[in-house]
Amino acid sequence: MNRWIGFLMCIFLAVVGMPLQSHAEAEQGLVVGRIYHIEGDLMRYIPDEKDWVAVVEDAPFGVEDTLYSGIDGRAELIVPNGTLIRTGDNTQIQFIALDPDLTEVDVAIGIGRFYNKGNNTVVKVTSPFGDVIAYPGAVFDFYVGDNSVEVVAVRGKVSFVHAATDARYDVSAGSPSILADEKQVSSGEETVDPDWDRWNANREGFWAAKKRVRGRSMEYLPESLRDDSYALEENGRWERVPYEGRNRWFWRPTIVVSGWSPFTVGRWTNWYGDQIWIPAEPFGYITHHYGNWVYVRNNWYWAPPVVGFRVGLPLLDIGFFWSPGRVSWIHTGAYVGWVPLAPRETYYSHRHWGGPNVVVVNNINITRININVRDYAYTSHAVVVNQD
Repeated sequence: MNRWIGFLMCIFLAVVGMPLQSHAEAEQGLVVGRIYHIEGDLMRYIPDEKDWVAVVEDAPFGVEDTLYSGIDGRAELIVPNGTLIRTGDNTQIQFIALDPDLTEVDVAIGIGRFYNKGNNTVVKVTSPFGDVIAYPGAVFDFYVGDNSVEVVAVRGKVSFVHAATDARYDVSAGSPSILADEKQVSSGEETVDPDWDRWNANREGFWAAKKRVRGRSMEYLPESLRDDSYALEENGRWERVPYEGRNRWFWRPTIVVSGWSPFTVGRWTNWYGDQIWIPAEPFGYITHHYGNWVYVRNNWYWAPPVVGFRVGLPLLDIGFFWSPGRVSWIHTGAYVGWVPLAPRETYYSHRHWGGPNVVVVNNINITRININVRDYAYTSHAVVVNQD
C-alpha cells in the first residue's frame, strides 16, 4: 500500500460546496432503520428514477423511503428506537417519521406486524381508512385491502382512529378485531392468518435463540443495539487494549482473513446523496455504521458507541450516531479509494447524519481541495480500486 502514498499526496477531492457547514457540537443524529431479513423480493422506490430497485439485507431505510414486498416476499425491519416491523407479501409501506420516540409508517396495501419494544416510543401506522396507535409493549397486525382494513391486537392494547369519523376504538389482545371501511367500523373475528402467524413465530424463535448468546457485548453496547450482541459474540472477542493512555475495551473480529481491514468485505451504494456501506459480514452492520474502528497492535478493533457517562468502564468516548460509513474518499483519473477514519477525523457528507467531526457539503460549487493524506492516521490502509 505504501506505493500509493505518493499517488495520494496530490489527489483532488470533489468536495461539493462552499461555505462548508461544520457541526463541531454533537447534534441529534438521524434515526436510520435496518432491513434485517428478506425472503423473496423486496423493492425500494427511487423517486428520481421513477422506478423500483431491489434492496438487500443490511441496507438502511429512512424517512420517505417506500418499500414493496412482492409475491411470496416477506421482510423484517428494525428501527433503533424499539420498533420492529414485519411485512407480508404484496405489501407496500412508506416511512413518514423516524424519531427516537416515534415511528410513523403508512401502509398502502398488504399486511404488517408491528412491535413496540421501546420504553418511550409511540408507533403510529396510517392507512386510507384510519390509523393505529401503539404504545410500549403492544404488538398488532394490520391488514390493508383495497376497500377496508382490519386491526388485530396480538399483545397488549392498541387504538384505532377512524379516518372518516375521527372516532377512537381500543383493541386488546384476545378481543375481537376491528374492521373499518370508508364509512363505518365493526367488529371482526380476531383471526390471524395461520401461515403468517407461523412465520412470525419462527422469527421470534430466531431472536429468542440469539438472546441466549451471552457475553460482554450486552454490557458494552447501547440498549437499542443489544439485540445484535450475538453477532459480536459469535464472530469475535472483547479485549483490553492500550489506546490514548488507557487500557480500553474494544472488540476484535476473529473470523476474518489475515490482513483484514474494515470496509473491505461488502460494497458501496448511493443513498440520500451519500455513499453507504452495505456489509457482507455477519458482524458488519453495527460495526460499520456505529462506533469507530481503530488500529492498535497490528489489529483492527471496533470501539462501540457510548450513551451517557459510564462510571468505571474504560470505553472510548464515541457518541451514539448512525453513519453511512466513516471513510475519507480519494480519487483521480480512473482510480477511486477510501481511507478508514480515526475517531476524531473529519467526515464529509451531504447531510448531517449525527455526531461531531462532521462537515456537511451543501452547495453546488465544486472546490478542488488539495489534501495531504499523510494527515490521516490510517492512510497506509487505504483501499484503491480501478473504476473501469
